[in-house]
Amino acid sequence: MAQTLQKNEAIERQIRRYHPSFRRRVRQYAGLSPRLADLVTSFPAAVVAIVSPELNASARGTATRMAKDGESLREVSRVLGVPYWARRLPPEVLAQPLNALPVGSNFEGRMAQLVPKNPEAARRWLQWVQFGHCAANSEFAMWLASQKFFQRELGLGFPLLPLAAYAWYSGVEEGAARELIDEPWNRRMPFSVAATATIAWIEKIVACFEAPRIRRRGPGRYSRQRVRNGYRVVPLRTAAQLHQEGSIMNHCVATYAALVAQGVCTILSVRVQDKRVATVEIRPRGTPGGGYAIVQLQGPGNTRVSEQIWRAVLEWLAVQPADPHAMLGVGDEFVISPERWERIWRPYVTAKGVIGLSAEAATLNRLRRDADALQQIIASSSR
Repeated sequence: MAQTLQKNEAIERQIRRYHPSFRRRVRQYAGLSPRLADLVTSFPAAVVAIVSPELNASARGTATRMAKDGESLREVSRVLGVPYWARRLPPEVLAQPLNALPVGSNFEGRMAQLVPKNPEAARRWLQWVQFGHCAANSEFAMWLASQKFFQRELGLGFPLLPLAAYAWYSGVEEGAARELIDEPWNRRMPFSVAATATIAWIEKIVACFEAPRIRRRGPGRYSRQRVRNGYRVVPLRTAAQLHQEGSIMNHCVATYAALVAQGVCTILSVRVQDKRVATVEIRPRGTPGGGYAIVQLQGPGNTRVSEQIWRAVLEWLAVQPADPHAMLGVGDEFVISPERWERIWRPYVTAKGVIGLSAEAATLNRLRRDADALQQIIASSSR
């Protein structure tokens, strides 16, 4: 009697590890038979698939009968369409039924070994694997699963889309985007090599749309937008630009590259003609359309700046639009040719159904920020 009570308590503790939306149905399922109760502990992903309303009644009935009869869990997983290696996934990561995962004997042993033991790391890892499978293919998903970056505090801000697109285009025989790849992706590539090749590929794509540099006479529209009382405000968007600013101004602004890449803040260089006199960090105010606030305004070596510089920056900021892309003038940087855009991105969007690659300057600017983020990850992983 005491042994039965202890087992029931252990099963209840396991049930409480499941997502709240599944607990009631999992508890009912576990009460149908001792073997189904054991399945709650031994194969949470299979249980979530069975109790989910999305599963058709025939598959649910067949899988339940097989589990009750003590048949192989591998066969149960096959009926459910759940990879057998997913038995290693803890209940905490299963907020919804699994889909878009590598399936097959080529993936079983390796994927089972790669599942992190920590539930939070496993949750992020699973999101990455599912994204990699959807946005590229099973080989890329497995390669992504073998990387260790999910164990760090990078979250979903990690630039996965450029890596996935690069891997997918590497398997295409021809096309405008494929022709821009110098070194095709393969599953044996170290992360640093794949990331470096992705960065080079993104830079070539962005270069296809960069506006020609035209020397204008007089101040012109572009200059009027960025000059205030003799001071020129220049946005710094890439890791290289931030490094150069930090080197010349003798401060640590280069360390802000990841924040800039993620869109957390914007860094501006204040100049008189070509001489750098100050560096500014601005961030959006809390409410949408609330404009921007100056977080830092520092001179060389983090010295205080003059009241004149403060006034010039405040006046410049006051006349900027609420849209950060418009504020930074990204529309002046690119000429979007719809035909060229279609040649580059249409094959990928059609094949994978990926969103977020619309033909606009903001997309190119985001890809460029992703390239900077990858560069920062490469640098940090080599330390």
